[in-house]
Amino acid sequence: MTVPVRHMRRGDLWPPLRARFQYASTGDLSTDITTSTPAYVIVRGRGAAAPIVNRAPGVVTTPGGGVVEVSYEWAPGDTDTPGDYFVEVEFVVGGKPVTAPTNDTLRLVILADRG
Repeated sequence: MTVPVRHMRRGDLWPPLRARFQYASTGDLSTDITTSTPAYVIVRGRGAAAPIVNRAPGVVTTPGGGVVEVSYEWAPGDTDTPGDYFVEVEFVVGGKPVTAPTNDTLRLVILADRG
């Protein structure tokens, strides 16, 4: 499987992070997740203990067909450090955490400024 990669420049806050998931287990995640389901975005550097974005709230949409989409508006400071990062989204379903993606990670590369 190819890991989706998103490239941004240091300090950029646009475009927002957007992720689309389709749950691959026996259950259909979209039947449990609604637009009122809490979703938290976690962005961690390769090998880093502390994330640069830790459980920031994401906006959930459920377009149907077993698909769940999450968007996150970057905040000042989120993209200040160039590097290679991994992104996860944690949903809270029935009071229990469910992390997506389950089969891989989303990858974010923050590039240094050119000038």
